[in-house]
Amino acid sequence: MKLDTRQRTYAWKDPTPTFAAGATQDGLTLLRAICAGTLPVPPIMNTLAIEPAAGRAAELAGPREERVPDMARRLASARGRRPLVISLPLPGATGRGMRTGALLPTSPGPRGTQTFDQWLQDQTVRSSLTTEGNQ
Repeated sequence: MKLDTRQRTYAWKDPTPTFAAGATQDGLTLLRAICAGTLPVPPIMNTLAIEPAAGRAAELAGPREERVPDMARRLASARGRRPLVISLPLPGATGRGMRTGALLPTSPGPRGTQTFDQWLQDQTVRSSLTTEGNQ
């Protein structure tokens, strides 16, 4: 069997400004700058044929603010486990944004309606139904 060879040629701008901005800005600010055209698109996006969203991308969010360590503890508890969950602050601009709430959505956009606890309850019910069905 002979496989076809495909080639793709593209040009890109120097990604250095984007990489430098990534060291000092949180991810959301960085993506906003790329989408606005004030920072060049990283070459990998060209390689994978990914284009930034035209205009503003919607800021997705759930129905309430949650903390990942708390969610991990509740998930483990629902599965009958008691692991040690250690909360460590993420360093840099992204971590600072998480700690200060700067990464929370500031504009209208799609919002989830199911809380993590509701999702967890649904998973627990499904798991018990599957377990009962296998007996």
